[in-house]
Amino acid sequence: MGKEIFLASAMRCCENSRRLLDETEFLGFEKPQATRYYLSVVAQEEAAKAFLLYLIAIEALPWTPLLLRATRDHRCKQLVGIVLDYISPDTDEFLRRIDKQRLEKRRAPFPDGVADAMNLLRHEKIRRWESKSWCWVENPEYDTGALAVADGHRDRDKQCALYVELGRSGQVSATPEGVTERQANDEYERGRRFEECVCGLVGAGPGFAWDLERVKERFKALFSEAVS
Repeated sequence: MGKEIFLASAMRCCENSRRLLDETEFLGFEKPQATRYYLSVVAQEEAAKAFLLYLIAIEALPWTPLLLRATRDHRCKQLVGIVLDYISPDTDEFLRRIDKQRLEKRRAPFPDGVADAMNLLRHEKIRRWESKSWCWVENPEYDTGALAVADGHRDRDKQCALYVELGRSGQVSATPEGVTERQANDEYERGRRFEECVCGLVGAGPGFAWDLERVKERFKALFSEAVS
């Protein structure tokens, strides 16, 4: 398949991410902020899907049935979101990295959470889809934040912004009213950064991606073995 197909699909995902974020602006004064929070996280997942398609278009990832499955899997897209949070930092984080790089005169290694988000996507998601019998000789110690995303904690938080959750005895354990305005604002801002970054990569607008070449190289190395 030509890369134009994947870039065109990535652009459509970016457009949908932008649409979802635009719709959340009309919810800024609604109480609670749960719907705004939910839509912002879904918009991030659409941007993450677009980023995977971009990586496929530039041949940093192979196009396989399992990669297609990853584009439909919430936890996979949320792991990719950790990577997007790294390559599209907010202004304060960007300036902090620039200062650190200037002082140390070198590009810092990937943070543990970012490196392990890529490792978890490859090994604990896609490799286990390849073979249910596959296992480590020794189980690795993953970053706790990235592991929590892989285990579904972030997706459960997203679902709690939509549904009333029940405990084992039938009691209400969580409601959408528990989402705070600050949480909604943080997810909206993160969604905007993701969307603008990936739109820039696929040619749909200006964008900036920190350390993109190393991220592409890392993905390519992880997926150098063909996936079925």
